[in-house]
Amino acid sequence: MIEIRQVKFEDAEEILDMDIRNRTRFEMYSGANKKDSDYQLYNYRKNIEKYLEEMKNDDGYHYVIIEGKSHKIIGTINLFAVVRHNMQSCMMGYALDEAYGGKGYATQAAQKLINIAFEELGFHRVEAGVQPVNKASIRVLEKAGMTREGLNRSNVRVNGVWKDHYLYAIVNDRY
Repeated sequence: MIEIRQVKFEDAEEILDMDIRNRTRFEMYSGANKKDSDYQLYNYRKNIEKYLEEMKNDDGYHYVIIEGKSHKIIGTINLFAVVRHNMQSCMMGYALDEAYGGKGYATQAAQKLINIAFEELGFHRVEAGVQPVNKASIRVLEKAGMTREGLNRSNVRVNGVWKDHYLYAIVNDRY
């Protein structure tokens, strides 16, 4: 059992620790291209300040995934690339501590965030991109109710190499 909540400034150290433990795995799929110097508490605090500002400005929404028994942060999940007006869409991304993989936690977090996106934030469409080799993440998106809509060829540079991504989406049919 997990919960998600908006990120807080006080989460910086716990998120940094998780990212360091999972650095190799996270960097296989992320286009963030982090350097060694990025893994500093100061930078994580700056990032959280930026995330809090994005949430105020309706530019992005950033959450942590909390394990129910230990109350530890075991992942992050967010909405980004927010487009309002006549589209009301966003992208979803997530990262889960490898030690907690295979337990359905990422799927639960994705379902919870999709519900927040539709019910609280008023989005009509949530999209996600996933590399075709990332079978675990494909299962998460499909179990969360998302549908594969196509292949975006060579659309995200990861560690200097352009990678294909499947495009998944879910639409709020009530709006």
